[in-house]
Amino acid sequence: MTQAVFAGKSSNRTISLSPVSSRLSINLVGSGKYKSISISGLSGEKISGTCAVSFQSTIVSVSAGTSDTVTYSSDILAEGLYYFCVVPVTFLKGVRITLGLKDGGVETLTYNGKFKLDPGSSFHLGNTDDAALQGGEQ
Repeated sequence: MTQAVFAGKSSNRTISLSPVSSRLSINLVGSGKYKSISISGLSGEKISGTCAVSFQSTIVSVSAGTSDTVTYSSDILAEGLYYFCVVPVTFLKGVRITLGLKDGGVETLTYNGKFKLDPGSSFHLGNTDDAALQGGEQ
């Protein structure tokens, strides 16, 4: 299942669930090298924070504590697929992927291009060693 957060409403003893969040994923290649992955929009899109959900329309609005970055970190990250739950958003220019190295350095990759995440949708950014993910700031 691709959704992480649902809103539910009830009518005549029937519950209807609708997705209210979206998901980004990236495949980390390079075991033992990284300690964090951060994703942010190239246009400063707000993708996380305190959210309010209308249970009638399942529209998500981001309010206090909004952030344009989501991060997963640990002492060391294993190679594999990582998922990020974000609010539905349109990335106007793409996203920046910042990989924190265990030696304290960083690598920055860029996924260029506009794409939209509707409630319940997923978007795979690719592998961290893909040629489509360009190195450096854009």
